[in-house]
Amino acid sequence: MKVSEYYGLPIYSDSGSYIGEVEEVMLDPGERRVAGLVFDRSGDRDRMVPYDNVMAIGDIIIVSSGEKETATHASSENSAKQPVEQPGKPGSEESGREISDVIEPLSLMKRDLSVLGDVEEIVGTVRDGDIVILDISPLMEEDASALEDSVNRLERKIEEFGGEMGRISEFLLLIVPRLVSIDFSGKELGGEEK
Repeated sequence: MKVSEYYGLPIYSDSGSYIGEVEEVMLDPGERRVAGLVFDRSGDRDRMVPYDNVMAIGDIIIVSSGEKETATHASSENSAKQPVEQPGKPGSEESGREISDVIEPLSLMKRDLSVLGDVEEIVGTVRDGDIVILDISPLMEEDASALEDSVNRLERKIEEFGGEMGRISEFLLLIVPRLVSIDFSGKELGGEEK
C-alpha cells in the first residue's frame, strides 16, 4: 500500500469507536519507518495515532485503543512536522513499520502534452506518487488555446489531491505528488541566495 492511499481512510479503535480520517502520514526518515497517522489538525498541534498502534489496514484502519494519540507540533521555520512524543508498543523491540514496507520508490518520468486527453494520464501518474517533467511544446505548436485549457485543467486536478506544479522553463513543467514539494526559492545548494 502506498502512503498516498492512507489519506482519507477512516480510523477506528479496536473497540469500534470512530477516531477520524487520516490527514497526514508522519514519517521518521532517520529510523526509516512510519511514525504515525495524523487525524486532526487544529492550531499548532496535531493529533496523531502512533503507527505502533495500527492493528489492520484495509478499507479502514483499526488501531489498538490501549494507547492514546500523541501530539505533534509544526516548526514555524520548517513546514515538516516533528513528533513530540513517540510511545513504543509495550514489549516490542520495533517501533514502527519500515518506510520501505509502505512507500514504493518514486519514479521520475518525462511526458509530452500533445492532446487534451494526455491530462488524465498525467494526473493518474502523479496521483500514484510519481514525479513528471512535462514537455508542453508539442501542444503549443499545435494549438495554443488548447494548451492553456489543458494546463489549467491539469493544475486544478493536481491541486485537488495536494500535488504541486511549477514551471522549469518555457516548455517544461514539474509536477509532483502530495508528499513532495517544489521549492523555487532561488537558494543555491550552499544555502546562499542566487
